[in-house]
Amino acid sequence: MSTKSAKAKSKSAVKNPITYYYNPYYNEESQLQFLEVWQVLEDDVLGSMYPWQYGPTAETSNRIVTLNFLALKNFEKDYRKYFDQIFIYKASAKLLAEGNVHRLGSILQPNLILCFDIYQLEKFGDKAALAGLKFLTSIGATIMIEGVDKAPVDVLTKYPASYFLLDYRYYNSSNKGLLSILSQLTKANNITMVVGNVKDKNNIDMFIDNNITIFSGSAFSRPKRKVDAFVTASKDEAVEDKKTYIVQAENAPSVEDKKTEKEENVVIEVTSQRDEIKARLAAAAAKKVAEREREKQLRLEQEALEKEKEAQRLEKERQQKIEEEKKKALKLKAGQVATSNEEFAGLKKSTDKDKEIVRGANVIKLNVSRPTKKKK
Repeated sequence: MSTKSAKAKSKSAVKNPITYYYNPYYNEESQLQFLEVWQVLEDDVLGSMYPWQYGPTAETSNRIVTLNFLALKNFEKDYRKYFDQIFIYKASAKLLAEGNVHRLGSILQPNLILCFDIYQLEKFGDKAALAGLKFLTSIGATIMIEGVDKAPVDVLTKYPASYFLLDYRYYNSSNKGLLSILSQLTKANNITMVVGNVKDKNNIDMFIDNNITIFSGSAFSRPKRKVDAFVTASKDEAVEDKKTYIVQAENAPSVEDKKTEKEENVVIEVTSQRDEIKARLAAAAAKKVAEREREKQLRLEQEALEKEKEAQRLEKERQQKIEEEKKKALKLKAGQVATSNEEFAGLKKSTDKDKEIVRGANVIKLNVSRPTKKKK
């Protein structure tokens, strides 16, 4: 390579350090289902690096968060333009941290599936990861989990997900029993399995027999830079996937269901998976608004109750003060005019002519001298 071309490549790498590609997922009838976003890092020294090469290094620092949000920003124009096409983006578990997850939630689109590695979730901390995933699903996000091939069952069922991503290279005729177990598990939990890294179609029937029908890999197609290369040719087939989806009323309530708060199933006629995701997203948002309204109402009721209690307490104190004042006034009045029997008995024994008794501010003078006998 000449010095000129080397310099040109170096400048290009600096200007565009990340190149984005789209990896397609097809069903068994060769209809486009998803487009997975790939990002290739162009390094001046190391050359082109794929996510599985630089990802683990970036995971050790917070740079992975920057790379993730940069990628979401860069292909935003595509998933907004092709709003009927479903996109997959593999995100770091670090995006589930408080602050990051709210920023992620604010830019979600109904046609975007977020994919997380199950071992990253465990390493990040299952409680924090679970809290982040629950927040995302509560606002209508669709979650995919990869790396499930060797994960224990208790770990698989711990995290909320709509999709499991299997690695084709891990399965062969000797461990096909695992597919049967996974098929039963995912069916019971309403999870769809998809398969990546399909290099050949030798074992495809093994997956199809277990109701797994969505695949990606070089056996089907290679990644390409422009989304048009896939969507223009097969958009109609991808969109016109007519199905009847049954969604829980709490996820996609009709107007009447909102009024009566029914828990019955609602049948929704849709023409694409986007319609289903839109319904779930809109319903989750409506549910969130309703929850906030309930919380606000409860808060107002609690504040009113506390104010009423405080008013009752003050009124009780006021009444107690009034009663105390009345008692003091009555006691003072009684003291000013009454003298006890003991006091009068003491007065009779006195030899003084006059005796003073103090009652409040009054001084009572009594003449207690004995009468003298008249001389005859």
